[in-house]
Amino acid sequence: GGGGGGGACPRAGETDVLIDNLPGIPDGISRAPDGGFWLALVAPLSPLPRHLAPWPRLRTLLSHLLPWVAPFAVGSWGAVVKLDERGRPVEALYDPDGSHVATVSAATEVGGRLFLGNLGGRGVSVLQL
Repeated sequence: GGGGGGGACPRAGETDVLIDNLPGIPDGISRAPDGGFWLALVAPLSPLPRHLAPWPRLRTLLSHLLPWVAPFAVGSWGAVVKLDERGRPVEALYDPDGSHVATVSAATEVGGRLFLGNLGGRGVSVLQL
């Protein structure tokens, strides 16, 4: 048992998949006012991560370079996915050519508006929901 009144967490050290088969690489996730979540997708999926599976350090390095590499590797693209409280997708918003927002790294809903942070931009985009 653990002292300190906190009790032991029966699943400490375990991980679960919240959502899979996403159309892009997930980045930031935030709680929505309705109890669901907004998940930012920073770039569309590419076969490259599968090919790099044997080299986890190289994958990690490339993930840190993604903001600078993504526009050249995959073009401009922006997306967020709305998840319900159980992690099931209920809505997806895309900017397929990245003309308004691309490399979305964060999404926060406040007062009927969705604020989108991005890795490559100079500001925060706002979308009326």
